[in-house]
Amino acid sequence: MEKTLAILNQLEHEGIIGRYAIGGAVAATRYIEPIQTYDLDIFVMLPVAPSELVSLTVATLSKTIPQ
Repeated sequence: MEKTLAILNQLEHEGIIGRYAIGGAVAATRYIEPIQTYDLDIFVMLPVAPSELVSLTVATLSKTIPQ
């Protein structure tokens, strides 16, 4: 999960995504008895392009996400 959060922070820093929030069971463990889960629900704010279409291309993301 640390690698995922680092990538999210980098995407936000570069302006590719806006603010984000963690949801689902991972977020719920802050308030309830912890359970093991293998997924991470992420809600992001995407910037609006002049055409009002959002495009996250492989080329855009490959600049940020280490291989």
